[in-house]
Amino acid sequence: MSRIAGVDGCPGGWLWISLDTQTNTFQARIFHTAAELLAHDPLLDAMTIDMPIGLVSAGRRRCDELARDLLGNRHMCVSNAPLRSALYAPSRLAASAITLAATNREVGAHEWALYPKIINLDIVMTPAQQRWCFEIHPELSFHQWNNGAALQDSKDSAPGRQAREVLIEAQWPGARQTVIQQFVQQHVHANWYEPDDVNDAFAALWTAQRIASRIAQRIPIAPPIDARGLRMEMWY
Repeated sequence: MSRIAGVDGCPGGWLWISLDTQTNTFQARIFHTAAELLAHDPLLDAMTIDMPIGLVSAGRRRCDELARDLLGNRHMCVSNAPLRSALYAPSRLAASAITLAATNREVGAHEWALYPKIINLDIVMTPAQQRWCFEIHPELSFHQWNNGAALQDSKDSAPGRQAREVLIEAQWPGARQTVIQQFVQQHVHANWYEPDDVNDAFAALWTAQRIASRIAQRIPIAPPIDARGLRMEMWY
């Protein structure tokens, strides 16, 4: 194991944190498109992304359901991934009509706001890239990181941020501040990312390290394949 990365979607694009595990060196960047993200360093041992990879044509993804089961009373943190047919609909109304007919639920405003980011990744993701790119959910990673207990406070609340940053600091002392300082040096716009985007990218990085060390778990154990040949799974 040498180089890994964790990624979270952010207002500016994709917040990427990499770690050279041999030198304990962190690097951080924000890529504006998923194409730039995937092309930047395809020789990473593992890169984990907080964004759906692989989409159902009907019903719900099993990995989303299993993640909610694991999180217990914090199950609401896991949103339903869109249907592939609804993802490319021209409007939220059209996406809701497609989703309602197939799953008896509508597309909420928060879910619709994520569609452009999901499309941005979906159009460039391939089954071959899933050899080193893996889907995660930060709350599932933090759950495992926190000895199998879900963090009870919202990630964008002061207590929630503190709880997550305590885990990050214990694992990688000073790393979070290093990342923030790199963004300052790169003149990254303050509105391109939020504090919880950094924390979620570190959660992704934590799981990437587990994948590279071959101790990570995935749900479901035998993931189904979508219409484009992509595995529908989640790692933690």
